[in-house]
Amino acid sequence: MGKLVNVGCGCRIHPDWVNLDLHASVPGVIVCDLTRGLPLADGEAEVVYSAAVLEHVRRENVPAFLAECRRVLKPKGYIRLAVPDFERQARVYLECIDRLDRGDAAADADHEWMMVEIFDQIARERSGGEMGDLLGRPNLPNERFIVDRIGKEGSDLIKILKGSRRGPSSKTFLANKVPWGRLGQFLLKKLLNSKDIEDDLRALEIGRFRLLSGEVHQWAYDRYEMMRVLRDAGFRSIMARNHGESEIPRWAHYHLEVDEAGVIEKPDLMVIEARKA
Repeated sequence: MGKLVNVGCGCRIHPDWVNLDLHASVPGVIVCDLTRGLPLADGEAEVVYSAAVLEHVRRENVPAFLAECRRVLKPKGYIRLAVPDFERQARVYLECIDRLDRGDAAADADHEWMMVEIFDQIARERSGGEMGDLLGRPNLPNERFIVDRIGKEGSDLIKILKGSRRGPSSKTFLANKVPWGRLGQFLLKKLLNSKDIEDDLRALEIGRFRLLSGEVHQWAYDRYEMMRVLRDAGFRSIMARNHGESEIPRWAHYHLEVDEAGVIEKPDLMVIEARKA
């Protein structure tokens, strides 16, 4: 049997798998720059799995990413991708609208969350964005709704973000943290009083964040969009799957999507599975 490869694994790993990510958040992760290709030979993998990664790939780079996944797969090997389910997001959003139309006051907080869930990571210009602000509020009237939407990750984020403080702006950081010396500090502060310079620094900060942070969603996917990009990449037998359901041998044993207690780790993701021709 070929290798089992988890691309962009984060903390969800299994020792039987080759676990790849940009950073090793837990032991057992091989650090590699995924934008430069996968560190495997042609046809070396039986399975390529990737959860919550494809939406971060710039749309023009998606064909190359999928071609690389296809390259490392054996003939008839499996690719399994999990991404935020835009169709489900849209349906829940419309349910919130219907509830508001009926005068359901509790729907207001749920509607606000759905707006943030759908748009924040696409439009985000700073770490955490509007989602971080919302999850960090001291009182969340719909915490249960949010956790039901995004799973244990949401519960963990709420605990981390409550009471947290934002870091300094780029202007404050440059003026106060960079070791310019007294004359340099004086000149820099004079320059930063210029609106043009301040705007340029802000544009640089936003551009670097959106390009390099890894937080921004570059595209949204429903099941038909996912099937289309996989079909265009040369995959066949494309099917939507439930979490934990798969043709991959012993898939449930690895607990990459559903934990030992049967809890889905990221219920907001949809799963699409396909095979290399």
